[in-house]
Amino acid sequence: MRIERFDNVHDTEKVRHEFNIPARHKIVSVIKDARPEVNLKDLLYSVPEVLSRYPKTHFLIAGGGIETDKLKELAKKLQIEGNVIFAGIREDVPDIIAESDFTIDPSPVEAFGNVIVESMAGRKPVIAVNAWGPKEIIVHEETGILVEPGNPTDFAPAIIELLSSPEKVKKMGDKGLERAMKFFSAEHMVDNTVNLTMEFLPHES
Repeated sequence: MRIERFDNVHDTEKVRHEFNIPARHKIVSVIKDARPEVNLKDLLYSVPEVLSRYPKTHFLIAGGGIETDKLKELAKKLQIEGNVIFAGIREDVPDIIAESDFTIDPSPVEAFGNVIVESMAGRKPVIAVNAWGPKEIIVHEETGILVEPGNPTDFAPAIIELLSSPEKVKKMGDKGLERAMKFFSAEHMVDNTVNLTMEFLPHES
């Protein structure tokens, strides 16, 4: 994992200006392709409750995917299209993370979660489903929030919790960076590989 590409990346408000997001409005990002298994629709169903409490919140969805048009229609049906931005495929993920208050990975079948580690490397907490890869990466209530899977999964309480506490968001972001550096940096992966190799090499008697 090349988390060093997040070094010295700062909030320049480039993305905010691109999408005309007013100053002081919150930005919550999702960096996932819109595929059926990602369950972005569950996140959209959670948005109205969030906006009833925090109407100055914008959800930026970065990625392509075959369900994009369906999700746009759902956003219109839920009357949240003014607060949901479908940004398409992006090459500026570090900038998006830098400008976000926190990120969400709504997939209930995430095998590992590169974006989760990238968000942590960018000092941003992550809300994700308590299953598969995310539960191995996120320390609940320390580097992010793990939401129990459901049908549909309700993300609103976790989103509201973080929007209501900027201090918690900052503290989780700092802890997330520490965890990303300690367990998911390229150096850590190399050290693990070397240690495993040495463990299985024949030793001289």
